[in-house]
Amino acid sequence: MNDGARNKCGWLKRGGKESCRKRCYGAYCGQHNYQLKKGMKEPEPCRGCGIGVLTGYRLCGQCGGNTVKMRLYRAGKKAKKQFELVLRELQERNEGKARDAQNARRAQNTPVRET
Repeated sequence: MNDGARNKCGWLKRGGKESCRKRCYGAYCGQHNYQLKKGMKEPEPCRGCGIGVLTGYRLCGQCGGNTVKMRLYRAGKKAKKQFELVLRELQERNEGKARDAQNARRAQNTPVRET
């Protein structure tokens, strides 16, 4: 019974098409089981060429991953800028209301002077 080929680590190497291929007891070797236990995600194959990548959109730089990365970055930057504008507008509106309320209180408490 030859279990050698069956008991090889199936962890896809980042930046390559081959897997780890170390001896293991389950699906992965000790090092990769430890990394999974600590929360590292396993590299997934690129949709274009099949090399291991850690990105959520599963594209390497050669297959257009940098374009997608920049598009996502710009969209996030635009959303952040718009959020800051809305937040600033709300703060100014609240400050104006507080100022108006403070002026109204002052007007009620101020005695009328006769000349």
